[in-house]
Amino acid sequence: MYIINQSPYPIHAFPPRIQRAAEELAKNVQVTDVIAGTACLTTLSIALSPLVDWRHPLSGQIRPCVLYQAIAANSGDRKSSAELVLCGPLYDHDIAAIEQQEKQQEAYGRAKMRWDVVRNRVLRQYAKLVTAGDIEKAENALSAIEAQEPTKVTGHRIIYSDVNRPGFCRQSSAV
Repeated sequence: MYIINQSPYPIHAFPPRIQRAAEELAKNVQVTDVIAGTACLTTLSIALSPLVDWRHPLSGQIRPCVLYQAIAANSGDRKSSAELVLCGPLYDHDIAAIEQQEKQQEAYGRAKMRWDVVRNRVLRQYAKLVTAGDIEKAENALSAIEAQEPTKVTGHRIIYSDVNRPGFCRQSSAV
């Protein structure tokens, strides 16, 4: 939807490669320059946020370099379509990370059960060794098994919440 008397969005101020991407997005998805430009900025902000931080000049705190913006658009203005085109690789990364995390959680569960069985055996031996007065050997055995405890792996996702894509969040698709 084009608004009458709307000032053009300053896509010309973008670096040439981003400017061309915004122009191509506006043409191919048939969105306004405002939606194309802000979709480019959103995607850049998401992609660069793990790579760039900034130091607050007054407090000296290190903060993530992210862009917080809210774009209001009417239904049918294709804002979601534009962002889906640009953020597609980010969504694909997150879906792969979720699937990988599920596999790693299953492997962690199996490893943790095996470790629990071995640890329980060591704890029973620990009690016997302490009763027998061999505290040093008991502590060494317990320390050795505790050092082998499996670690829970967490997947790295880029986008943690997306209210625009139905079915993206596994919980919402199961409902």
